[in-house]
Order: sequence, then structure tokens, then C-alpha cells
Amino acid sequence: QALAGKNLTFEQTVGTFTFNVMLAPVRDGSGKITGVLGVAFDMTEKKRLESLVQSNAATLGLIFDTTSDPMYIKDINGIYMKANKACADIFHLTQEDILGKTDAELLGKNTAETLMEEDRKVLETGRTQIFTSEQTYPAGTFYMNVVKTPLRAPDGKITGTLGVARDITAVKKMET
Repeated sequence: QALAGKNLTFEQTVGTFTFNVMLAPVRDGSGKITGVLGVAFDMTEKKRLESLVQSNAATLGLIFDTTSDPMYIKDINGIYMKANKACADIFHLTQEDILGKTDAELLGKNTAETLMEEDRKVLETGRTQIFTSEQTYPAGTFYMNVVKTPLRAPDGKITGTLGVARDITAVKKMET
């Protein structure tokens, strides 16, 4: 195809190596094709790292989605960016219905104010915080132990919070 005048780019695996190959026709002064110029870049390490990233993302996604503890990610404005099924269940909503909303839109005023104040503390201090309180959700009233961690961009700037909640209602009842 390169000898026919076409530029080509493709991946080629040779043994355990993967190359990004580019071929282009070489022309003389009159425009006649006289050969092919080929360049191959070793992409083996890049491919390995891409595969590792995909595998890690799949594992983290599996953990996030299958844990029985409510987990969520909010941006710095308190808007839900991601929520697992357990989180959606306490709101009596689907995961998709939570996204783009705030606690004020999803909960009663008292619970929303408490959660937003906790988020503010995490964002202001830039440190992981642990909160334990009674909270009322559409699914009921629970004693929740919540670990909230600031999420950071590669430059260190805080971009939101990650929350992991555990229902400790049974423990509180036994204490009582």
C-alpha cells in the first residue's frame, strides 16, 4: 500500500514487543515512488501500563460498586459525582438519579446541613475526618460512621471528597 502511494500507521506485535509502525512512500523529484520509509516506535511499555491502568480501574470499580457500605464522590460544591448502589439504596434512588445533586436536594434540611458542614471541614482542613451521628435518609434513620477524605488533583489541589459510610445502628442499640 505504501508503494502504491498511501501513508499507513498501524500496530504490530512481534514476539513480546508491540510497535507503532508508520510507512510512507518515498518519491523522486518527478513524483515517482522509489521506495518506502518506515519508522517503528516501541510501544511495549506503554501498552503494559495501559493494561495495568485498565485492570486497576476495573478492580477499583468492582470494589466501589459491590461493597455494602455506602460510598460516594462529591465535587468541592457538594455535588454528587459518583455513588455506589449502597449509597443509592439509602436515598431510595438509582445511582444515576443521585448524580448532579446536592445533599440539600436529596435530604431533609437538618441532615443536609450536618453533612454539608462535615464536607466543609474536610475541604477546609484538607485532612481525612471521621464523623459519627444519627442521620435520617429516605430509607430510615441510622447511626452512621462516615470517613470523609479530600480528593486531590495531581497538582495537589483539592477537587472534592470521597465518603465511605458504615451503618452502626446495631452497635449503638447494643451500647444502649
